[in-house]
Amino acid sequence: MRKLMPVVLLAAALAAIAVVGAASSGAGAVADGKLKGKVTDATSGAPIQSACVVASDVDGNWTQTQTGADGKYQMNLAPGPYQVFFSDCSGSPNMYVPIVYKKHVGLDSDPTDPVTITSGQNSAANGALPRGGSIAVHAQDETGDPLPNVLACPLYVDDNAQNGFCGVTDEFGDLTITGVPVGLNRLSSYAFDLGQGFVYDQKPVFWLGDKITVTQGQTTGPLTLLYTNGLHGSSSVSGAGHIVRSGHKISVTR
Repeated sequence: MRKLMPVVLLAAALAAIAVVGAASSGAGAVADGKLKGKVTDATSGAPIQSACVVASDVDGNWTQTQTGADGKYQMNLAPGPYQVFFSDCSGSPNMYVPIVYKKHVGLDSDPTDPVTITSGQNSAANGALPRGGSIAVHAQDETGDPLPNVLACPLYVDDNAQNGFCGVTDEFGDLTITGVPVGLNRLSSYAFDLGQGFVYDQKPVFWLGDKITVTQGQTTGPLTLLYTNGLHGSSSVSGAGHIVRSGHKISVTR
């Protein structure tokens, strides 16, 4: 089964970015302020090692780093406002749900609280990751043959936006999405090789999609993503990219 990979930009090819311990910047600008903080388990308060921290400026330029053994991180940033995203990219069995500062569960950027970086000064942003569950899917065509390269994304139940990491099915048509918020969710899928997509279960629009219950520490499914010749799927990837704004998508997928 293909491992879900950390991705900062959702391009047509879903290019993967390997996260290394030191911070790296997509902006290329000289950083003259610091962002510091700590990432912890929302239940126990214990520090989370190797959590990913991504800071995105208003132009979509990003900087990322990982936390140390004490859950702490710091990065250099150019002055200005940033959206800050926290996620578990260490493959923890706790299946932590990603959050956006400040305490916004999921990856929806609309309700974020920006962090302002000031030249020569330190700014702080802490994250407490809640524990979630998983959704397993199996994609196939109407003959029963598995479909690889099908994108699946968990969505908020009341908002057509991504609330967890997307993934792509492997050669056997299988995928398990971890770190999905506990409770009700929806699921979008898109078969790149077919140019078709739908919201589970074969619904053409978000609000008609089935609601999927996710329990902490457990896996729901596998859900069958059935693609047929008569399917009138969407030609766009609904809810698949994040951070989502009007006409602008940045993805932090795993």
